[in-house]
Amino acid sequence: MALSVEELCVSLGYTPKETFRRIAPGDDVSIRAVAKGGSEVVVRFYPCGGSVSSSAVLAFDTKRWNTARFHTGPGSGGAADATGSTFEERMSEMALRWSIGAASGGKLIPPVIEFGQADRFAFQVRPYYPLTLRSLIEKQVSPNPLLLFRVVDQIWTALTFLHQLEINQPHGNLSISNVAFGPGPPAESGVFLLDLRESIETRRAEFKRADYQNLGLIIYQFASSFEGRIDAVDALVRCKNVTWNHLGKFEKGWRELAHHLLNPDHFPSGYDMAAERQRALSPLLPPKTHLAAVPGVHPVSADPPIRAAEASAAPQARTASELAEDIEALLQKGELAPALDRTLQFLSAESSQTDRVVGWCDRIAAAATSELCAQSQFLAGLEQAASAGSAVSALRLGESLVAKFPSEALSWLDQAARAGHHASLPLLAQAYEWGGDGLERNPRKARDYYKQSLELLDDPDLAYRFAALILRESTLANHASEATRSLDAARRLGHFRSTDLLGQCCAHGIGLDTDEKRAFELFTEAWNCSKKTNEHYFTASNNLGVCFAIGFGTRKDPDLAHHYFKQGEIAGHEASKKNLENLVQIH
Repeated sequence: MALSVEELCVSLGYTPKETFRRIAPGDDVSIRAVAKGGSEVVVRFYPCGGSVSSSAVLAFDTKRWNTARFHTGPGSGGAADATGSTFEERMSEMALRWSIGAASGGKLIPPVIEFGQADRFAFQVRPYYPLTLRSLIEKQVSPNPLLLFRVVDQIWTALTFLHQLEINQPHGNLSISNVAFGPGPPAESGVFLLDLRESIETRRAEFKRADYQNLGLIIYQFASSFEGRIDAVDALVRCKNVTWNHLGKFEKGWRELAHHLLNPDHFPSGYDMAAERQRALSPLLPPKTHLAAVPGVHPVSADPPIRAAEASAAPQARTASELAEDIEALLQKGELAPALDRTLQFLSAESSQTDRVVGWCDRIAAAATSELCAQSQFLAGLEQAASAGSAVSALRLGESLVAKFPSEALSWLDQAARAGHHASLPLLAQAYEWGGDGLERNPRKARDYYKQSLELLDDPDLAYRFAALILRESTLANHASEATRSLDAARRLGHFRSTDLLGQCCAHGIGLDTDEKRAFELFTEAWNCSKKTNEHYFTASNNLGVCFAIGFGTRKDPDLAHHYFKQGEIAGHEASKKNLENLVQIH
C-alpha cells in the first residue's frame, strides 16, 4: 500500500504540523514540520511517478543529500535515479537550488537543508519562515518607510545575484507570498526569496524580465497598504513604454512611485540616505544597466554542488585589457560566440566603457548568421548586449524571436527602430500581423509599419506582404487601391507572386475595375516569370488552368486547362489537383 506524504515525512525524520496541498491533482505538497533538533522546516514533495514502495522497501530505496555529508542514510547515493528521467530532472533542480543557496552565503536565498527521493516523490527541505510580505499586508500593517526601503533594496540585490553570469537563474515566481523575513523583528532580519521556479533554458530571458515586473507589483502592493492615497498609482493604467520594461512597462507611473516610496524625506530625521537611495534607484531608471541585463545560459548540472574546498581551483578572472585583446583576436578569426562571451565579461569588469562594448557587440551581431542567432546561449548574450545599448544586437534578437515570441520581440525591435535600423520595421509589421504568445493581432498597426518600411526600403517581397495583408483583412478593405498600386510596383520589378495577386484583383474587381483579359495576361506573365527563375509558382499555373477551363479572358480550351492543372498536380499543389479531378469528371 502506498505511503501518504505525511508518512513519508515521518520516515525522513520530520514531524508534520500542517499540510498545504495544491488544488490541481498531481502537483507538489508542502508540509510544515519539526526537525529532530526542534527547528521548524518546510518539506516539499514533488510527485515523479515510479513504482510504489512499501515501508520496508522505502528504507532501502530512499536517497538523501544534505549540507553536512554527501550521503546520509541507506541507498547508493548520486543525483540520478533508476525510476526514470523525471527523477533525474528533479534531482538536477534540487542540486541547482542547493548550489544557489550555498553561493548566497546564507543570505537572500534560503538554504536547502536536504533533498532527495522517497518512494514515488522527490523532496526538498528548507527552513520555515513564518513571516512573509503577504502576511504583513493581509494584517493591514502600514509599512515603515525604512523597512520598505530595506525590503525593496534586498529584493533587488537578490535578483541581481540570481541573474549574474555565474548563476543565471531567474526566480520565476516572485510575489508577496515568496518574500519572507528571517528570524527576529522584520526591521532587523534578513529578507529571503522563497521557492525559486526552474525555468526552461530558452525562456530564461523572459522569466528574468518577469522578475522585474513582479518587483514592480510588489512595490505597488506596498504602496496600496499606505493609509494616504498615492497619486502615482493611478499612472499604472497609462500607455506602455519599452524603456521602462523592468518594472511593469509603465514608465511614468513606476518612476514616480519608486521616487515616492524611496524618498529620503519619508525616513526618520537624521538618517543619512542619499548614497543608498541613489544606488537603489539608478538600476530602476532608464537606460538599462548591465545589472539588469540577461547573461548567457549556464548549464544545469545533475551533480551535487561544488564544495568550498573545490572552489579554490576555479580559474582566475582575466583583466579588462586582456579581455580586450581576446575580443579583437576572436573578431579577426570570426569566432563570434566566444567574442560575445568575452565582451560581456569585459562589460562586467569595465561598465563605464559602454561605447566600446556597444561597438564590439554591433560588429558581432552584424556578422552573426541566422543559425548562430538561433542558439539559446548566443541569443541570451545578444539580449545582454542589447540591454547595454547595442541596437544591432536588439535587431538580431527581435529577428530571432518575432516568429515564436512576438510580444518579447517588440521592445527589442522598437529599440532598433528608434536607433535608425529600418530593417526592424517589417519585423514589427510581422509581429502585429500574426500576433501570438500574448500579443493580439493588430492589422492596422501592421499596415502602418509596412507602409513606413516601403517608404524607406525598395523591396518587392515587402510590397507583396503589404498588399496581401490589406486584401486578407476585411477591416482594411478601404485600402484596396493602395494594395493594387503596391502590387503593380512589385510586378514591374519582376515579382511573380505580386503579378499573380494583381491578376486576381483584376479578375474579382478588387481595388480596380474587373478586367478578364488583363487578369489572364497577368496570370500568364506570373507563370512565365516564375519559370525563368526556376521557381514554378503553381498558383499562377492553376489560375491559367481555370481561365482555359471556363474561357475566362481567353478561349475555352480543356486540353490547355488539363496541361496547366497537371503542372501543379505533379508538384503536389492541392488546388491544381482538385481542379484536375473536376476537369476529368466534366470531360
